[in-house]
Amino acid sequence: MRKSTRSTLLKVDHLACGVIGWLLERLSRRSHYRILLMLAKYYKMDAVVVRGTNGAIEGDPRDEGVFRRYATEGEWSGRLLDMVKSRMKRSATGTYIDIGANIGLTTIPLARNSSWSFFAFEPDPANFLRLRLNLLRNSIENVCARNVAMSNANGKLILRRSPTNFGDFRLDSNVQPIGMNWANDKYDEAKWDKIEVQTRTLDDSFKELALAGPLIMKIDTQGAEPLIVGGGRQTLSRADLVIMEFWPYGIARQGVDPIAFIDVLAGLFGSVTAISAVEGDPLADNFEAIKRLVSGNISTEPTGYFDLILTEPKRVE
Repeated sequence: MRKSTRSTLLKVDHLACGVIGWLLERLSRRSHYRILLMLAKYYKMDAVVVRGTNGAIEGDPRDEGVFRRYATEGEWSGRLLDMVKSRMKRSATGTYIDIGANIGLTTIPLARNSSWSFFAFEPDPANFLRLRLNLLRNSIENVCARNVAMSNANGKLILRRSPTNFGDFRLDSNVQPIGMNWANDKYDEAKWDKIEVQTRTLDDSFKELALAGPLIMKIDTQGAEPLIVGGGRQTLSRADLVIMEFWPYGIARQGVDPIAFIDVLAGLFGSVTAISAVEGDPLADNFEAIKRLVSGNISTEPTGYFDLILTEPKRVE
């Protein structure tokens, strides 16, 4: 290549970089992420790190769910975190258990309170690896992370992995889903990648540990919540606050009637509030009202989920 041609290309490259820099200063965070995705695809990158209010978080650029939302919005579960932090401020020490920890977006900001103890459970090996890396990246040392699925028995189950939403991995409990025709599966799960994962009950995981109170738990497992409750009644009876996702479609997928599961929860807790998962607005403030909320959307509609705030645990004999 002639020297003059090389010099011209360098000038063009320098000018292009200047234009790109000028544009980046004026584009939204969402546009920045789109550009990052194009670069990730071009360079065949399988991991990127973005910074936001929850910390510096590594994720997979193919994830169109949890990680993309954090990357484009710069935050995750702000209302939930504010609720938990408010409870944590009332006690110098305590324990937080995160079931369905994913890549650590809720555990990491809470675990900056070094006087509390934290446990994080994530069944998927790839998500778990990123959870561990994100804990290290954010200098978090007070979290015990375990690569296991919480369920109603110790053993193994199949985990179905969404190809586009890496926060939507679902346990198969080997039962017939209620009201679902797998031939017309709305998520096309039959084509999802499947792996075998270790399972353990919540009660067996903590039966020999003296957990410092208060005990706060977050359970977000894509419909496997009835399995976790079935294997964790003793531990749940010690919980001062449980934040649980309630997804009727996912629960019915496990062969459990969502209405019947509400009755199970009513037998374990004296107080409940249902709030919208995104805005955090109150939807119902007692178990019967939640039943009415769920009725008509038990098993056939894939959309529609909310969070339950459970308090006043009942003693389990």
